[in-house]
Amino acid sequence: MRVREKAIRSLAIDDLVRVLRAALVDAGLARQTVAITGAQALYLSEAAPRVAQVLDRLVWIFRTPVWFRLPAEMFEVTMKVALIAKAQVQILSEGVVERITECDPLPADLLPVLRFTEAQIHGGLPESDPFGVHDLRCGA
Repeated sequence: MRVREKAIRSLAIDDLVRVLRAALVDAGLARQTVAITGAQALYLSEAAPRVAQVLDRLVWIFRTPVWFRLPAEMFEVTMKVALIAKAQVQILSEGVVERITECDPLPADLLPVLRFTEAQIHGGLPESDPFGVHDLRCGA
């Protein structure tokens, strides 16, 4: 059995904030349940090289089976910020492109518009430091 790559729709924080503001501050989504996914569907094999290019790094892409949850659990237990979390493994194994339940549609002015561009990637990256003992729970 061959494992097929799943697509994702990476959601830009600015798009999410617009929807949250409409729901919480402006009451524009009162008594509605909406689903929100990013403006652009892409595969991780497309997203990872984009991020690597922005970081000017080499990236190796290989399929990881679902049993990758075991290392994810180890990372969660031993690291302050896990390299990968069990929830990430689950989400990536399922793909996130379409809503799974019936929801109210988002108004046109709230639909996500920001794509996974170099500028978006740059804006979403934290300051980077070399990996070290300070990243481990026991090293703090």
